[in-house]
Amino acid sequence: MARTKKAKRSAVEDFKLRVMSKRCEQCLMSKGKIVSDSRRDEILEQCERSGKYFLCHKGSMVNEEIVCRGFYDEVPNQALRMASRLGIVKFTEPEPESDV
Repeated sequence: MARTKKAKRSAVEDFKLRVMSKRCEQCLMSKGKIVSDSRRDEILEQCERSGKYFLCHKGSMVNEEIVCRGFYDEVPNQALRMASRLGIVKFTEPEPESDV
């Protein structure tokens, strides 16, 4: 069976900010992260400078934008704080790719 590439899903869907429901074992904020400490620091600095959030690689692997749960928990920037206060955070998991 051939795999079809699904359309990219945004981190904001139905007026909700999609955030991973739990941290993965390779979370940027964990000891098991898949990048070096210096690269993690660069990523966090870039997010801070731009006012953006870090997207989980598990979602990116299936063409979905989902905010990293570790980032949401540990780096509550203005965008994440506002989404939380407005009650527009949706904790979710990426949808699996379908085989066709």
